[in-house]
Amino acid sequence: MKLEKDKLYLCFHKPKGFVGHMISLWTLGIYCHCEFVYNDDVYLANPPKVMKKKYTYDPQYHDLYEVSSRVDAKKVMEFFNMTEGMEYDMKGIGEGQAFYWMNNHAEDKYFCSEWAMNALDYALGYIFRFKGKTVPEHDGKAFYYKFNPARLYKYLLKEDIILNEVK
Repeated sequence: MKLEKDKLYLCFHKPKGFVGHMISLWTLGIYCHCEFVYNDDVYLANPPKVMKKKYTYDPQYHDLYEVSSRVDAKKVMEFFNMTEGMEYDMKGIGEGQAFYWMNNHAEDKYFCSEWAMNALDYALGYIFRFKGKTVPEHDGKAFYYKFNPARLYKYLLKEDIILNEVK
């Protein structure tokens, strides 16, 4: 698959192994992971940290979507540069997903969809809304950790942030 240079994509993963299946089961969605693809590299939060690596398309497990041109890809890369190397947030997954009502999340650690939501909102100038408020306005803490891959996918479709699926 040949992707366009300087175009931002968001890749949602379907589960392969036990952990992926457990995430999809818990979140009641078909996706267990997400990451950005830009100029043949993938930008992601995955154990152990926020990182970059070469992208390899797997048509059986990847659904790849164009990101709206409203999103400045350079701002997403800027967000990556600000957060690269930060720890993966295993505890945040538990608190944000299993204990949805909790709001004591670490602001300097990320899991995949939380990081992607942060990066997109940063690139758009913090316009995303959650329950009537911009995401960062909730009790002084950003609610990005409430967005698992399935919830993020639905939210971004509704907001016209992800567009055509790339085949």
